[in-house]
Amino acid sequence: MSEGHEESDKLASGIDKGLVARSTRFAISLLNELQREDENINMFISPLSISIALVMLYNGAESLTKDAMAEALQLKGMQVSDVNGTYRKMSESLKNIESSVSLTIGNSIWARKSFEPSIKDDYKQILHDNFSSELLTREFSDPQTVEEINQWVKRETGGKIEKYFDRLDRDASMLLINAVYFKGEWVKKFNESRTLQRSFTLSSGRRIKVDMMANTGNYLYYSGEGAQAARLPYGRGKIAMYVILPDEGTDLDSYVDELEQEKLDGIISRMIDTEIELQIPRLKLEYGKKQLNKALTRMGMGIAFNGAFADFRGIASVDPERLFVSSVDHKAVVEVNEKGTEAAAVTSIGIRATSMIMTARRFVVNRPYLFLIRDDRSGLILFMGKILDPTKAKPQ
Repeated sequence: MSEGHEESDKLASGIDKGLVARSTRFAISLLNELQREDENINMFISPLSISIALVMLYNGAESLTKDAMAEALQLKGMQVSDVNGTYRKMSESLKNIESSVSLTIGNSIWARKSFEPSIKDDYKQILHDNFSSELLTREFSDPQTVEEINQWVKRETGGKIEKYFDRLDRDASMLLINAVYFKGEWVKKFNESRTLQRSFTLSSGRRIKVDMMANTGNYLYYSGEGAQAARLPYGRGKIAMYVILPDEGTDLDSYVDELEQEKLDGIISRMIDTEIELQIPRLKLEYGKKQLNKALTRMGMGIAFNGAFADFRGIASVDPERLFVSSVDHKAVVEVNEKGTEAAAVTSIGIRATSMIMTARRFVVNRPYLFLIRDDRSGLILFMGKILDPTKAKPQ
């Protein structure tokens, strides 16, 4: 193991477990809210990307807006400086994990030229020091700015998300953007010759044919409390995909409704090394561009979207006007195949001023399922998905 890996592991093991638990609660809560809006379609998000962008915004919130965001982000009772320090350590720990896993995080601030002088130096410094955010000043009415931002997104997502913006809100004062990119090779790669068309039962009971990858071997496995779960590690085993399959007769939406951080952590902690016959669909999925305003409002931070009451004086002084959040948008893509997994996500916040040998156990993912990609060193959830139909690459 190289020195870079040792440093990465040391940082990850030192991350505040309390904040990781809060982050997991935020991830599950957001997935729950989004499934209320997007019934009967596949979902895939990066809770890490969304929370980083929102914490960048949180640093500029004041008074009731700050309290509301703390509630939504599960940060009540924590000092902002401690939150920043933990997120900085998180980002640093995800660098140089290993040669067969690529994981990058990029942050940027795009400010309208006429607005940039109003941004407080303290706010710019906090985002630079804790989130490595570069500040770029542009004319939002210039079509070249859209092209430049899209090029930044494409670069930061390894080319997986090529076009994020069609146009910019000309009235926007600034944009906060986060991008996360992940690519990992399975520890136990799947043999492509074993990938066959097999049956997958939809929530409606209808059966369809999917490309089902297959493997037999020892995996960490769990069975109990209404579900089975298996851990599929990448590279040297520090990052893994967890596939959670509710029992037959259990609706996936209902399962997600009742899922809590303690229950998820309990599933993971009780896994045991078991020989299983694994079958899982090959998957290619794009989710978004999805606006998160309604979901975040239901989670408690509606005041941030209210031009009359939002308080972001920590970002800039624009009296007698107020800054408010016009949109929080998210887009995520994932591809799961025999070699491994590639995933990317972008979150943007628009800010405006208001004037198997068959003796093995079987784990056959042939019905709707939940999955997440997790850094097991810290417990941090990087990506999370709910799959109803593996053949649907995009929302219909």
